[in-house]
Amino acid sequence: METLAAPHRYVPPTARARRRSFWWTAVVLALLTPLAWLINLPYFAASAGPTDDAVDAVIVEEDLAVFQPEGELILLTVSLQPVNLYEAAIALFDQRIDLIERELLRPGGETDDEARQRNLRAMDRSKDIAIAVALSELGLEETLAEGVEVVGVFHEAPASDALIDGDLVVEMEAQPVRTVEDIRRILEDRRPGDQVQVTVIRDAEPTVLSFALHENPETPERAMVGITASTAYPIEIDSANYGGPSAGMIYTLAIIDLLEQGELTDGRIVAGTGTISMDGTVGAIGGIRQKLVAAEAAGADVVLVPRDNYDEASTAPVEVEIVAVESISEAVSYLREGKSGIIEEQ
Repeated sequence: METLAAPHRYVPPTARARRRSFWWTAVVLALLTPLAWLINLPYFAASAGPTDDAVDAVIVEEDLAVFQPEGELILLTVSLQPVNLYEAAIALFDQRIDLIERELLRPGGETDDEARQRNLRAMDRSKDIAIAVALSELGLEETLAEGVEVVGVFHEAPASDALIDGDLVVEMEAQPVRTVEDIRRILEDRRPGDQVQVTVIRDAEPTVLSFALHENPETPERAMVGITASTAYPIEIDSANYGGPSAGMIYTLAIIDLLEQGELTDGRIVAGTGTISMDGTVGAIGGIRQKLVAAEAAGADVVLVPRDNYDEASTAPVEVEIVAVESISEAVSYLREGKSGIIEEQ
């Protein structure tokens, strides 16, 4: 008896080769996937970070009247994570995430801890400026100034033997000192080596000190105290662990909204980002696309962005209204009145 073999299904060579290629690709990917988790790349993945109401971060002394707004002024952040090969591949297909070269964020081999300290210092400076600019916008800068707080003393300056961090300078050469500008004015005609007498508040007690003035490194013929300092006001900002200068504008608006009768937000959720300068200029920041994603997720009705960031902001995968501003006055004007000429929508 003859046994017949089961009929054999013919597979065209091209299909067979394609199938073999598919299975080999699958095998290679299966073998490489564990390795992809171990290969770190010199990039950070930038994604939307946490958000907070900036008004909640402003701390005002009890004897100062405040007007709590019904709306919110949302602070925006970016989350940065180092990536491996697998995570980078995922990020390339996610419009909400951008890959940024590590060298751009950690220049010169800077460590993560060094970068963190740098960003915290930038935040401290930004908060000081935000307070001063907000009070200037309200016409309260001189009224609420309490003196000049010593933040640091140059080791090479003669003042290092007299002043310490935390001293509050309230008088210099028998003239009252309320702001940093007062010190600059008093020293305008002095020369390095001249002796000066100051009164500081230290441990809640007035203390009289004398020391020689330091030489200004940039203009040696001019004198300086040899300190880093900021004008003290009855306002503080608790920035938690956030770093960098990009919250300057939103903190400035939060202080204005708290101290001014009425409401800037008009009950809206307003998000914003941008640096702030002493002249009120709003400067560009990094991570604008991710911050817009965070703003939309927080339910923002509108997002205020630096004008120099607007082109990039318009590429973010969001549908929230975007308003470009160049100064704190423009931002306040828009929030109060919605003036035309400063709003740019997608």
